[in-house]
Amino acid sequence: MSLSWIFLLLIVPTQQIELPGLKAQVVVVRDSRGVAHIEASSEEDLYYVQGYITAADRLWQMDLLRRAAAGRLSELFGDRTLKEDERRRTLGYSRAVEQAVKRLDGWVLRVLERYSQGVNAYIASLSDEALPLEFKLLGYRPEPWKPQDCLLVGKNLAEALASSWQYDLLRTAFSDLPASRFQLLFPESSDFDVLIVGYDTKESKRRPTLPAVTVPTSDLALVYGAEQNFGYFEASNNWVVSGKRTVTGKPILANDPHLRPTVPSVWHMIHLKAGRINVAGVTFPGVPGVIIGHNDYIAWGCTNLTADQQDLYSEQFDSTGKRYKTPFGWKDAEVFVEQIRVRESMISTATKPVTLEVVKTRHGPVVLRADNRAYALRWHALDAEESAMEAFLLLNRARNWREFRAALARYDGAAQNFVYADLAGNIGYQAAGKIPIRSDGDGSFVVDGSSGKGEWTGWVAFDDLPRLYNPPSGIIVTANSRVVGDSYRRVLTRAWADPFRSRRIFQLLQQKGRLSVEDMTLIQCDTRSFFAEILLPRLRQIARESGNLLDDFIKDLEGWDGMVEPNESAPLILEETLSRLEKKLLVHLVGPERADKYVWPMSGTFLWQVLSSGKQEYLPAGYPNYGSLIADCYKQARQELGSRLEYPWLWGKQYVTRFKHPLAEVPGTGQLFEIKNAPMRGSYGHLVTVNVGDYVSMRFVADLSNWDRSVHGIALGVVGTASSPHWTDQFDDWLMCKTRSMPWTAAAIEADKKSRTIFRPQISNMTSANQP
Repeated sequence: MSLSWIFLLLIVPTQQIELPGLKAQVVVVRDSRGVAHIEASSEEDLYYVQGYITAADRLWQMDLLRRAAAGRLSELFGDRTLKEDERRRTLGYSRAVEQAVKRLDGWVLRVLERYSQGVNAYIASLSDEALPLEFKLLGYRPEPWKPQDCLLVGKNLAEALASSWQYDLLRTAFSDLPASRFQLLFPESSDFDVLIVGYDTKESKRRPTLPAVTVPTSDLALVYGAEQNFGYFEASNNWVVSGKRTVTGKPILANDPHLRPTVPSVWHMIHLKAGRINVAGVTFPGVPGVIIGHNDYIAWGCTNLTADQQDLYSEQFDSTGKRYKTPFGWKDAEVFVEQIRVRESMISTATKPVTLEVVKTRHGPVVLRADNRAYALRWHALDAEESAMEAFLLLNRARNWREFRAALARYDGAAQNFVYADLAGNIGYQAAGKIPIRSDGDGSFVVDGSSGKGEWTGWVAFDDLPRLYNPPSGIIVTANSRVVGDSYRRVLTRAWADPFRSRRIFQLLQQKGRLSVEDMTLIQCDTRSFFAEILLPRLRQIARESGNLLDDFIKDLEGWDGMVEPNESAPLILEETLSRLEKKLLVHLVGPERADKYVWPMSGTFLWQVLSSGKQEYLPAGYPNYGSLIADCYKQARQELGSRLEYPWLWGKQYVTRFKHPLAEVPGTGQLFEIKNAPMRGSYGHLVTVNVGDYVSMRFVADLSNWDRSVHGIALGVVGTASSPHWTDQFDDWLMCKTRSMPWTAAAIEADKKSRTIFRPQISNMTSANQP
């Protein structure tokens, strides 16, 4: 052994752990942020130790995630989570994964088994006293981890990224409006869209031909009560540029997924190396492999395509509530009786049983009931098939565009925009996910379940999904907005996001000749609102046409450059004014009841179309022009701000980061889990920016000229234990957009190394293994 090696062993803490079931030695190096770099001699041992390490970092979070998906939160939290448990039991994630795990390819199942064995080895090593604090406060031990639990935790993300059925209900409730008004309220395209595939034609695909059933507006209230994600902001940005646009001559890829802020962070950073696997990035606690990151050859990132993968069917039941009408006569529904254990008191672990009856038609579970109306959900995530896990495991080892696409051909999760770059200098885009083909229509309205129309007849073939390889522009950008023109023959969705983030990213990428990793990070942190950029000139024009009605409003906005920053007052005043303007317009256009229920991902485009058109027909009664309407909204906004905030009114006073641990409100000990709030940079509201504040779950920029110069960071920290130095050690970097490099090469890992753990096979295992 060399003197330098001995010296390193002396200065770097080294721990040795024997693990039952391990076949050979595995070395884990922790860097300065606590990220584990795992090196094994076999993939089986690699995933085993990944399970162990992830459990060591995030055991309670893993348990909470599987409980949430399985509908078992009330065992811990009592009545307050019962409605959530009932919703998840109705969807039937547990039933689906129990069957799905039996159908997995053998090698994928083996990965899940080895990962689970690693998790269970860590659980077995913990005495009751050594359990994470959350377990001790709630008075229980974690159950053994199973392969199906890896699939279960993924259902949480699938649900967060899927909301098309709620929009089906919404659009159907509004479908009696005149066509022009309906199209105004539910725009599907914009002049600012950044298209990747195809081009726009003169054809209109705005309204499907399939007749909608009648949905009373009152039924929309059920969505807000039954679906936690509806109306929330879950989105993402990603882009990739070719070498001809970078300072290094090699591609650079960037990705920052936007998800609801959680404690601990939704992502877990990891580096895995064994055999032909060498991959680093982020994954979900409880899932093996890497979800977003890079390997030796390629880098990738993803955003939500927002494709319509869910349909809602209005079912006709007889008086028993158990038989429903089909085109072939009446049919018995499947009925599942679920027993939910509900904790009776937080000072006792005793539970009471609550019975839930789940009714399932040929389309899926009945997710909403109102009077004599019942709505069943068809969604592939509820089927007993699962290949998303296999897709990511294959993606981890892909070496080129062909293998990248072959991996994504297996992907069946929430439809995603995947961007790609490789060491050979290629860049690309591939949409992936199972998107249904319907016998009639496109699934954007509620369908009469007894009619036989709108049935699923298959899936859009993978080769028919949008893709792009080495475009002449050298730029590919996605941010949940429309990516295909009307010339694309399928209707992927009618609920795209506003194009303001994607347009701003595209604008910034084009402004500079040669781009660096630092430039990409600055774009991820950009807080200039593109909507404000186009809106401010129009507001000034309206002001000029309105005499002096808007003098004070324009004065409040004067000199503002459109940056949504904590110490700015203009964006707060404008956001508050726009909120009231939208509400007044909606009340005029659809009435007060419907106005309260309106939620649309392109509502900013709706607002822009109204203001840019200047049409009198959109003005509420009593307002002779848009100047008078905006002046009234501005006055109300100032009154409201004055009652709520101390002057000066600043963006950062009202909008702050909010990371809340589930146990933060527990008297006494809750303060141990508190995360400091900070003034928020950026917006996810009307003035949406590339940096959307606390919804930025992680930032990743891959430098394909030198992997060690790639940067990666999450919102809080790698470890989910509040007493750990890595609990929130990334928070300040995340807040100030100072994303750090993630070491890749052996030399970089060695230079940033803070600890080493050597996992060895348990001696008794080795002895028995060597027996003749």
